[in-house]
Amino acid sequence: MKDFKIYKNINKRFAVVGSQKEINRVVNLMKQSLVQPEFVAKISPDNSTDTLSGFYHTGISNLKEAIQVFKINEVVFCSSDIESQTIIKTMSILEYINIEFKIAPPNSSFIIGSNSINTTGDIYFAMELNSINTVANKRNKRTFDVSCALLFILCSPILILFIKNKKEFISNVLAVLFGLKTWVGINPVASKKASFGNVKTGVIYPDTVIQEKDSEIILNANLLYARNYSLVNDIKIIWSHFGQF
Repeated sequence: MKDFKIYKNINKRFAVVGSQKEINRVVNLMKQSLVQPEFVAKISPDNSTDTLSGFYHTGISNLKEAIQVFKINEVVFCSSDIESQTIIKTMSILEYINIEFKIAPPNSSFIIGSNSINTTGDIYFAMELNSINTVANKRNKRTFDVSCALLFILCSPILILFIKNKKEFISNVLAVLFGLKTWVGINPVASKKASFGNVKTGVIYPDTVIQEKDSEIILNANLLYARNYSLVNDIKIIWSHFGQF
């Protein structure tokens, strides 16, 4: 994923071209991801009088003018409402304007894009249903944390022999038990670049496994962990780095 960059609190001005239903879905998708739109110009995929009433700012034939008037940074095309030939033609017309393009596939949880018609660019993700922030996963993670903490306390006379920093280990067990920390949390390096929701500070991190120092790789590892959270992953990470507690 080295061609993709994911940023925190991106405030941009968008023009979204599509049906009312798709535009609302795309705007909601942006708000669930790391993008907080400063402004969204709603562009009709056609130019009939009916479609331009009320909801839309203008039609696709006036997109260039709308970009200039509303100071748009990015244009998002809803592919379910616009033919691919129209998208390509429109992108070609706007190629010489300092603008970025995105395409929102139907029934998807992401928006893919390019900085121009020929290059790859950002990808905006919304946290999927299987994310670390769902109510069920939060409950499961907390139950797992408490269970591990109690188990570690029970087995501490033996476990302490394998721990490098015994004082820190006891401190971490108590912190997790009282809900101040979680055994596996998001790396602060990643949380500076992306919003992961209300995840407690971790004793160890998902990227601890790969021992990587590159901030982009750390970010991707933590995003992957958060978007595909499971207790199995927590167990694997803890087992691999138990001695670091």
